[in-house]
Amino acid sequence: MPIRGLKSFTRLTYLANILEYRDNPDESTVNHFIDGAFTTAFPRGLKLELIDTYIQTQEPPLIDDVLGESFRRRERKTNDFRVSITTPRYFSRFESKVFYSHYDITYEGIESASYTEQTIGEELSYELFPKVNTLFQIDVGKTKYDDGSQDGTFYEFLLGMKFQETAKTTGEFKTGYRIREYEDDDFDTFKGLVLSLNSRTQLTALSAVSVSLRRSQEESVFTEGRNYYELNALSVSYERKITSKIQAKLTNYYQLLNFPSQEQDEDEIDEFVWGIRASLHYTIKPWLFSDVNYWTEDRDVSPEDSGRFGRKKNVVTFTMGMSF
Repeated sequence: MPIRGLKSFTRLTYLANILEYRDNPDESTVNHFIDGAFTTAFPRGLKLELIDTYIQTQEPPLIDDVLGESFRRRERKTNDFRVSITTPRYFSRFESKVFYSHYDITYEGIESASYTEQTIGEELSYELFPKVNTLFQIDVGKTKYDDGSQDGTFYEFLLGMKFQETAKTTGEFKTGYRIREYEDDDFDTFKGLVLSLNSRTQLTALSAVSVSLRRSQEESVFTEGRNYYELNALSVSYERKITSKIQAKLTNYYQLLNFPSQEQDEDEIDEFVWGIRASLHYTIKPWLFSDVNYWTEDRDVSPEDSGRFGRKKNVVTFTMGMSF
């Protein structure tokens, strides 16, 4: 953006996903995705970033996984607004960032699942070595449901490191502690270790490997009598540029969800998911491309009478796209 004395950038994206079913026309729908961002850098290192993402869809994730096919076409609206301010570097090796987010999600006709969550946080980083930073982060948030059922507050304290093109590796590692408290005594307060790792290593000029690792405690809305679960997830991706116009990517991922028992005579619920995604991208012309994607996933739930569902997926998609 031509703003005198400032380095500014803006983005606005709109996508309409139109689904038409021949055999079940009443299931046809149009999903809308809108994304906007504005970033500007002031003198002396002060930086402002605004991001807003709006989604209106009738394919909410997880609802059909938990409650069955009867909820698969329930409309969902989400709006995610984030603002972050990077403060000037008053000390040569320190950088500070303050951020705020407002996340709103509404399910048509399901008040117990619709909620608003606001989070404020601070991230302080220190340049330990060139291109290696240590960081400290604290997040505080409040969640309010439309029916007031699971209103609560959460706190998160994290320590970690950032790698910037060190030995061809870019990434971020964080670990810390999370606490979520509820206003209603019927819901258990949960707390525990959280850990995340995201890294990308450029093996050669043509290939790269990405690794994502996560351990956390996540809130559960659709599992009756259990308001949270332990999540352990691992994802490994390999990217290869085959020719100047053809790129391939292969991803293998695993997830283990554990729902602790909240009554003395209850069993724990374990859900194990593994999957593979493969894609091939072909740049036909600078403005024309095509994609072929394959996705297989297997989810196993135990015990079988837990009320949750196992599932197997095999999906193949072909896409033609244009860019201007």
